[in-house]
Amino acid sequence: MGSTVIDLANVLIAHINAFWGWATTGSAGAPPL
Repeated sequence: MGSTVIDLANVLIAHINAFWGWATTGSAGAPPL
C-alpha cells in the first residue's frame, strides 16, 4: 500500500479539521465524516 504513519496522521488531522470547521459554522448539513 505504501501508506506511512505520517500519511495516516495527515489524513486523520484533515478529517478532524474538516469536522471542526463544520461544527463551528452552525453545523449546516451533514458532518464531514
